[in-house]
Amino acid sequence: MIVTILISGMVGMAAQIISLRQLTAMFQGNELTMGILLAAWLWWTALGGWLGSLLRRGEIPTLGLVVAMQSACVPVTVLLIRSSRAVLGIQPGQIVGLFPILASVLMTLLPVAILTGLCFSLGCHACRAILGSVAANKPIEVQWVYIAESIGAAIGGLSSFFLAPVVGPFPWAFVIAGVGIGAGIWTCFRFGLAGRLWWGIALMTGIIIALSVGTQLETSTLAPLFAGQKIVAEKESPYGQLVATRLSEQTTLYINGIKEANVPDPFAAEGVAHIPLALHPDPRNVILIGGVVGETPQEILKHPSVALLDLVELDPNLIRMAESVFPDSITAILRNQKIEIRTMDGRRLMTTSDRKYDAILVNLPDPLSAQVNRFYTVEWFVAVRRHLTDHGVFSFSVHSSESSMNREQAAFLACIYRTLKEAFPFVKVLPGADARFLASPDSTLLQFDADTILQTLQERGVHTLYVSSAYLPDILQPFRMQQLEDRIRQLDVPINRDFKPVGYYTGLVLWDTHFRTSLRPVFVWLRNVPFGAVIGVLVSFALVLFEVSLFKRSRGEATLPLALRTAIVAVGASGIGMEILMIIAFQVIFGVAYGWVAVIVTAFMAGLAVGARMVPLARVNRTWFALVQICVAASPLVLWLLITQSRGLIGSPPVVGGILIGMAGLIVSGFGGAQFPIAASLLMAASGGKRSSAQLGGGLYALDLIGSSIGAIVLSAFIVPLWGLGNALILMALLNLIPLALLSGVKRPV
Repeated sequence: MIVTILISGMVGMAAQIISLRQLTAMFQGNELTMGILLAAWLWWTALGGWLGSLLRRGEIPTLGLVVAMQSACVPVTVLLIRSSRAVLGIQPGQIVGLFPILASVLMTLLPVAILTGLCFSLGCHACRAILGSVAANKPIEVQWVYIAESIGAAIGGLSSFFLAPVVGPFPWAFVIAGVGIGAGIWTCFRFGLAGRLWWGIALMTGIIIALSVGTQLETSTLAPLFAGQKIVAEKESPYGQLVATRLSEQTTLYINGIKEANVPDPFAAEGVAHIPLALHPDPRNVILIGGVVGETPQEILKHPSVALLDLVELDPNLIRMAESVFPDSITAILRNQKIEIRTMDGRRLMTTSDRKYDAILVNLPDPLSAQVNRFYTVEWFVAVRRHLTDHGVFSFSVHSSESSMNREQAAFLACIYRTLKEAFPFVKVLPGADARFLASPDSTLLQFDADTILQTLQERGVHTLYVSSAYLPDILQPFRMQQLEDRIRQLDVPINRDFKPVGYYTGLVLWDTHFRTSLRPVFVWLRNVPFGAVIGVLVSFALVLFEVSLFKRSRGEATLPLALRTAIVAVGASGIGMEILMIIAFQVIFGVAYGWVAVIVTAFMAGLAVGARMVPLARVNRTWFALVQICVAASPLVLWLLITQSRGLIGSPPVVGGILIGMAGLIVSGFGGAQFPIAASLLMAASGGKRSSAQLGGGLYALDLIGSSIGAIVLSAFIVPLWGLGNALILMALLNLIPLALLSGVKRPV
């Protein structure tokens, strides 16, 4: 029985990871869309847990059947997600608005997420049926189901993170489904209801048939997403979904639905390479971070003085795919003796290498997410400055507007400009559809005269198609450059920092302007709200709850349940919040987080199980609840102390961070795991037997997930970028003090 619940937790976490990876690939997620994806999963799971809490009893074979149904829904969910863009009529590479994303997410995640939540409540009922009088007075079954599900989730998270990219999402979904359906069939068979066994046999037969075509489904379900193009290669990488398509003579590489490289595309390659290199009198050592698989390396090596070209690409699978689908005339340059390919995170390279460069060229997406935003912070720009020679040049670009520019676009550019000025004394911005930023410690380099640049290219024997006399004089008009600089310099915007990543929030506001949603005024208004006002809102919310508690007390009603339920919501919100912040901090300090996300998530789930196991239910009382809640409230502050002290470890091997963050995750989540059975035990005593512990456990499970869903979207999309990691952790600590304030209003101890 416990094994079945453990497998249900494994299936649920695996389904969550597979679904969120697929949805991210479909909808090119930023922090808001990622928050929506995670919140939708948690909301539906909470609904399933709440529906299960309404049941007065649940048979053991029913649990087996629901686990089998949950498992069968995993590959179906992948199929629904793959079909969603085609159903909505979204073209390849097209940016998707907020409401289509929301509609798609809610529809595709509903079946598997609700069944996942239902499994928890049914597991509580099933365990209670087995334990009988042993669990008459204490919610032992809730404790053990919580532990088993947490362990299963840890196993599902760790295995899915590493194995799904290897075998592909569809085959892995079928493997997970097969294991879950097998567990469901065994549960039905073990507890003797043969009639329901046929349901399991039918589902298992369907999975066996589906497994035989899993590989074909992997490619065939991608075809509608790239209508009109021929898919020539696809691979699920640990860093995203890679797809290569061909249309006539054009070959395109996509990462998570975002166009990474086109061949041929000389316009983009020439724009990255020739203007910054022509500004330098003798560029010898050059580094290109991102965009290394197109024609840009070829354009850089047209400059005869270049003796070394470092190409930095995080994902080796991307380079291998490019070599297999692009013409040899393009990829042969990667074998040039002047080139060194570094398959690692660009930020980590800058913290571990002492090499100096004459030109640092960055060709990455706009800072619309916390992951990419790391390459647009003042800390990153300072690191770049350290690696530039005294007469070096630094160049990158972001999307802009060729002509008119609204306030959101100007604020986006102004944030990057002000941040860059913190690290470089001399900064220029070239106007165009892509605004190109150039910075240098040497003012004499940033002299933008079209004739001089063209003459330099001619003297070096560099032949170009687009960086020419028909193109350069227009973007290098002094009037246009001054007009753009005046526009962005007059705006008072905050500086983008690692631990206060406001850059991706300004990108989020700009992203929203493309779709003219009703949220735009809210985003703009929030940008001007001081942190003190946020604390004021939280305090006001606490006072309202306290007044409700006093009102219930005046009527002779029990007030402890309000404190207990508030605690579970707060623990859920702060738990997932700390998990998100630890991932962001790990990226900043150790340069990469991809493979270590699984370690952090697994440590959190293991901490929940360990914390729940250590609670002696026979001795639980209000004092236990208060002491554990104090520890929960202190955890965010301890985590912030750890993060600030760990900044001295920048450049250290990621394994050091993995050990530190893993241990921290295990400890801070352990207090949250302990609070769940404590709250269930006290609620059971306070209810006077009106509701079974299994029913109370399902309700608490739903509240925990509701808190987590709110924390996921509010923290990642708003609080962290606007007010920073430190203030976010302070808010979590204050949030967890509210249940203690409510506890003080409880009249009688339980």
